Formats: sequence, C-alpha cells, structure tokens
Amino acid sequence: ALLLAGALAAPGGGASGLDDEGTAAKATTDTSTFGEATAPLDPRIAPDRISELESPSLPASIRQPLPARHRIATSALEVPMTPARYEEARAAIGRGLAYLRSAQGPRGGWMETTESTPTDHPEQRTPVSVAVTALGLKAFAQAAPESADESEDDAAIDRAIAFVLAARGEDGCFESGALASYVHSCVVSGLVALQDRRLQGQLDDALRSLLAMQWDQTKGISPRQDWFGGAGYGSRGRPDLSNTQFMLDALHDAGISPDEPPVQRALAFVARTQNRKASNSATWAQAGSDDGGFVYTPANGGESMASEYAGEGRYGERLPEGAARSLRSYGSMTYAGFKSLLYAGLTADDPRVRAAFDWIRRH
Repeated sequence: ALLLAGALAAPGGGASGLDDEGTAAKATTDTSTFGEATAPLDPRIAPDRISELESPSLPASIRQPLPARHRIATSALEVPMTPARYEEARAAIGRGLAYLRSAQGPRGGWMETTESTPTDHPEQRTPVSVAVTALGLKAFAQAAPESADESEDDAAIDRAIAFVLAARGEDGCFESGALASYVHSCVVSGLVALQDRRLQGQLDDALRSLLAMQWDQTKGISPRQDWFGGAGYGSRGRPDLSNTQFMLDALHDAGISPDEPPVQRALAFVARTQNRKASNSATWAQAGSDDGGFVYTPANGGESMASEYAGEGRYGERLPEGAARSLRSYGSMTYAGFKSLLYAGLTADDPRVRAAFDWIRRH
C-alpha cells in the first residue's frame, strides 16, 4: 500500500511509530492529536449544537491492522475455502463484473444520472456517480488479472478512470457538494486499488481533500466536543459514523498507519458512538442499554436510525415521559464501528472491540 506522506504533511503528521511487531506504545501527552482548538468555530455552526464530553486519550497500545489487499485471492490455498467453493466464488465475481460492464454509462461512469439525499440536508440532492464509479473501478482492479474478459475489463477500467479524473477540479477536489466526504473516500480507495504510480498526484489530491473534511482543532473543534474526529456530509455537515467509517476505509486502503493523528482523532469519534457506559460519557450512553453496539452519531446530542424506526424518535425525543433519553444500537453502524476500531489500531482484546463483537454475535 502507498503511504502518502505528502498528504499527511499537516501538523501532527509524520512517520509511523510502530515497532517491528506492529505495536506502538501510548504517548501520555500528544498535543498534535488532542491539543486545543487552533481556530475559531465556523460561524455557520451554532455552538449550542455541540456537547462537551470527557477528553479522549490515546490507546495503551496501537496494533497495525491487517494490510489492505488490493487483489483478490488467485487460488483456494490463499483463503479458507475448498477448491470447488473458490471456483463458485470466482464465477460469481465474474457475473458481477459482466453486469458492471453492461451497466457502464456512455461517459464511462456508473449511475451517471442518479442523485442521493444526505440525512442531515434532505433538500440537497447530490449526484453520486463519481463515488459509485470509483467503487466500480475498485472492483475491476481487485479482480485483475484473473478475469475471463481481461481486454474488456481493461477498457472498462480506462473509461472509469477517465470519468473519475474528469471530476477533479483545479483545487484538486473531486466533489464540493454535500456528499464530498463519501466521494473522496471512494476515490481514494478506487485509485489506490489500481496501484498505478502515474496516478499518484491525483491520489494525493483526493486524500488531502478527504482529510480536510475531518472535524478537528483546525475547524475550531476541541477534543472534548462530540463532533471531534468525525467526518460528515461535505465540509460543513455534522459528523456521523457512516461518513467516518468510509474515511477510515480509505485511509486503511491507502496504507496510512493507525498511529497517525487523523486516525486517532477518528477513533475518539467512533468510541463516542458506542453504547458503552465505561468508555462513553455522553448522557444518552449513560442512560442507555450498555449493550456495546453503535448508533448513527454522537454529534448534536446523538442520533439513531434504529430509535426512529422503533418509534422513539431519531434523537430519542419520543420516549415515554419521564424516561431518560437513550439511543438504540443497530447492525450496520455496529459493524461500521467494529471495523473502524480495528482499523484505528485497537487490539482484539480491547473492551470496546469485545463489546462490539459480542453485540454482533448476539444479534
């Protein structure tokens, strides 16, 4: 994987502090990661929307997660499958790629005319084609060179690359609208999967743009505040676990070490999304089920789509009178949280990881 040191040249970036076994000792004081805000809060954000919690701290140790694999296994020996099952899986992948070839648009993209709606700005419908095309590009890149239609795949890849790169503006951004965080996460993952040094400049731009969307001290956010470390819709939307997990996916794909400040800041946000009293001081978590699962976001006092589905309100505002406000955990966000904890360098025996795994196992 590519370590994009240039894109991490912001304050706090630097070389990995991991030892030969992939573990870094905890730094008791890390002002670059959890220092105070260095800029005033964006005036478009109401300060009363942001809650203050206990200050985050670095993990006792950071474990290098399994590296990203940019090519799928070429034999059953590489994966826990029988040879017959492996061939079935390869055939299924082949059918998927065949569908993608047939659905590729005239300009080389997928879903070229489709729009999506951000959860916090339903009026801002935004095109999704660049992000989806980057994911399609990643699928073809990961399957190479084993595809039965390699020449056709090459043509599909070339057209998809052209579509994605055409979205890059003079400032290096690939999208500036409400879905900018999702778009840049997907672009980073798609370009990394190609493993093509000729695209290094475009990859650097995508990664730099993605990191600029993280809520941190440079945006006037203190580590004590519940927006800290997360990513949201674009550069102004409140952060949520869905956008943040896509960001961590992209950083993992790009080979960014978990001890880098952006990853540890994201970990602080992810941990505040967990329904776990011992590690989350938010009022909704302290009043909650303590089940180890995850909600949609801790920002703005917390939100959960599962609470909304259960009739309790997205913010827990429809709970019976007199009941302490709590939020429900649910599956997609718990998997996102579990995966993000590992990508951020927590070990399998960390209590937060165990609690998330146990929630998944129970459900």
